[in-house]
Amino acid sequence: MPETFLILLAGGVLLAAAISNPGEVTLHWLRLAGIIALSLTSLSAFFYVRREGSRDMGLMMVYGATFSVILAQLAFVQIAWRRTQRVLSLFSYAAAVAVGVLALP
Repeated sequence: MPETFLILLAGGVLLAAAISNPGEVTLHWLRLAGIIALSLTSLSAFFYVRREGSRDMGLMMVYGATFSVILAQLAFVQIAWRRTQRVLSLFSYAAAVAVGVLALP
């Protein structure tokens, strides 16, 4: 059950990055939000893999998509494309919620 909590917490961090006004927050804060979300998603995947009977390849593909979108969000923060990172934060929030729903036992 910690994997569900961690992935939903990562989704909450990404939602905070998506709904904030890009002109009012610094790029450092947006980068920190992406790094926190990536680390929480990694911990969630670790706990999911360690759970018995948890070899659902469909869920692992959704985890991979979530990792990819979070990394894309971090890349666009790095080059200061604020609106694109905002959209990617929203997509990664949706992907994190999908993983959270699918990871429920």
